Amino acid sequence: VHARDNAEACWSRVPFLRAKPLNSVIVSNRVENATLYVQGYAVGGANGQVGCTYVTTDEDHMWHPARMPYQGSRRSWTPWE
Repeated sequence: VHARDNAEACWSRVPFLRAKPLNSVIVSNRVENATLYVQGYAVGGANGQVGCTYVTTDEDHMWHPARMPYQGSRRSWTPWE
């Protein structure tokens, strides 16, 4: 969406972004040599920055720590991979 006037129509296509409490989203994924790679963003709450992010691909049986290339400021989106 490149214009604010067009944004309203898009919100119904991404209801998960309006759900509460939201603190992380996956924005891309790919499989390479039988390994799944995912990237996303996480946001810290009013109390501070994102401390860490974990990813699971097997319905909560095993969690893997995500790497954060840099730390966003409080209440800003922080990328992870």
